Amino acid sequence: MKIREGLTLRKLGAQYVVIALGEASKKFNGIIRLNATGALLFECLRAGAGPDDLTAALMREDAVGEAEAARDADDLTAQSVRAGLLEA
Repeated sequence: MKIREGLTLRKLGAQYVVIALGEASKKFNGIIRLNATGALLFECLRAGAGPDDLTAALMREDAVGEAEAARDADDLTAQSVRAGLLEA
């Protein structure tokens, strides 16, 4: 999976936000707030990371076990699909 074309991540203070630019704003005209971990996973997805890559990134960043990291990665992926952030 990959982040939709035209979506970008910006840091505003201690938060990160995802916004649409250009043509993408016709289909997505909201703002999604992310914490630092969400921003890390957004960047991984932008690079085309798969579920195993997301799990590994969470394990490195948050020092959590594989089962917890995999569950969190799956949750974020499902939320991103529902929000329309991901291309299949």
